[in-house]
Amino acid sequence: MKKLLAVTVCLLCLVAFFSACRPWQTIGGNTASIPTRIPYSPSSSAAFTPSSADPSGSPLPATPDTDSSAPVTPTPTLYIRPAQTESIVPSALLTVGYTTPLKDAPKGYRMPYYIEVDISNQCVNIFVKNKATGKYDVLLNRFICSGGTSTNPTLTGEFYIKTQEQQRAATGQNLKYKRYYFQKYESYAYYVTRYKNEYMFHSFTFAQVNGKVVPKSGAYYNMGNPGSAGCLRMLMNHAKWIYDNVDGGTYCVVTKNRPVDSTLRATLKKYLPPLGWDMLADYEPGNNSHGLVRTELVSNPDVVPTPKPTPVEESPTPDNSEEPSVSPDVTPTATPTEVPSDEASPTGTTTSPTDTPTASSDTQEP
Repeated sequence: MKKLLAVTVCLLCLVAFFSACRPWQTIGGNTASIPTRIPYSPSSSAAFTPSSADPSGSPLPATPDTDSSAPVTPTPTLYIRPAQTESIVPSALLTVGYTTPLKDAPKGYRMPYYIEVDISNQCVNIFVKNKATGKYDVLLNRFICSGGTSTNPTLTGEFYIKTQEQQRAATGQNLKYKRYYFQKYESYAYYVTRYKNEYMFHSFTFAQVNGKVVPKSGAYYNMGNPGSAGCLRMLMNHAKWIYDNVDGGTYCVVTKNRPVDSTLRATLKKYLPPLGWDMLADYEPGNNSHGLVRTELVSNPDVVPTPKPTPVEESPTPDNSEEPSVSPDVTPTATPTEVPSDEASPTGTTTSPTDTPTASSDTQEP
């Protein structure tokens, strides 16, 4: 009996001894055992992978897995401005003709603007979302434009404007330029925004005269009629509005499916301000004493360095291999053109802008 008792005591001592050898950790004041081996799992936060960033070769925590089945759209890192929600054109341009887009925006689309370019009536329509309907059926701005001719038409279709990164990857060019030089046509344009590679929104065209960049009056007063080599010429402040506010991912429809509306076209031409001036929302044709502001780049032309003009841009100089007819780095030959006079301020009492349209003399340019 004594031997059996002694054996039992020895066994209890051995159990107590080996139990004391297990690892323990205090967590929040409670004792909890930690397994001596952590099983590997691809989704486990305890998984490790070696990293070349650690010269010692010590493992660093792996990044969490992502859902590779869902495509990721790069977030634009350039040209991001707050969405503008106030119209910059007179209300008469927003109430004449149609006021809703031909088709709805794609399902799930959430960008600030929906652009519809109406080739039939030569205008660019900017729609915003209607909080009541959830559709992009509120006409915010309507801009007169001059698109491509029948021999050099504007590209039609449905597009998403690229981000800066996507545009650089596709063509080596930037999405936007403040000033650009078109070598083939010896022309400049301001506030360029590409809607599809070489097809762009930009200002009316300019030429170099005696080292200065001055507007081509023919291109300006041809606004509202086809006249470009495919791009969409616009008034300076309208091109700048797109340059400032429209980002990569914006949905853009360029269409010929609108019927020609003679009243709309006449109204757009009626509200074309005199060359050298940009209109404000309160502009009234025939009354040039208010509602106008100077087009600074017309009244104070850029001086272009010789012998090689350079683009004014927000990114590195582009490689033009994808677009041989477009180059910001070739010296243009001076082309005689009409230089606007330096008119007085539109608020002055003695002088005002004079509207002197002339026939188009430089059609089929960008």
